[in-house]
Amino acid sequence: ADGIHISRASLRGAVVGNVIRACGDDCIGVISVRTLDGSTACDPCTDIVIADNVLSAPSPIGRGIALDGSRHISVIGNVIRDTPNQGILAGGGGTSYYPAFLTIVGNTIRNHGDQSDNLTGAIFVRNTQGLVIQGNSLEQPSPFGVNMYYDNRGIIMVGNTITDAWSTAYAFPSVLTARSD
Repeated sequence: ADGIHISRASLRGAVVGNVIRACGDDCIGVISVRTLDGSTACDPCTDIVIADNVLSAPSPIGRGIALDGSRHISVIGNVIRDTPNQGILAGGGGTSYYPAFLTIVGNTIRNHGDQSDNLTGAIFVRNTQGLVIQGNSLEQPSPFGVNMYYDNRGIIMVGNTITDAWSTAYAFPSVLTARSD
């Protein structure tokens, strides 16, 4: 289970100043889902702030922060360490809404990733629109610092520091990858 799990059309909330270690899945998950046939199960989670949390070592499939199909979410000033999957995931599609109008600002993500997984990144975005990634410090990501994967629109990425991207599985780990394979 997630350390903190927010879902079912939650509105106007804040997750601030928590320390979460070694949880069963994502440290913080904000999840908005639809039914498998695409009909609405509930409205997306909206207007939530996730700030000043210290997150580390979720389960082998877990992420620091997962924003799946949520809207108007601000992720600010968190410290995320030792995540085996994405440090921050902003994604959607399939059984979730497309996330929109997200800000990921001033976070520190250290030692994240699975060097052999090309669907990871300290920050991984998929099917988003209206996303700001600004002033983050991404240290020792593997294999990618920021991975913009498949159908992202209106992204502003400015003033981030990404150092020491590494992998022994890929010839060219990178600080930024944008693709839609």
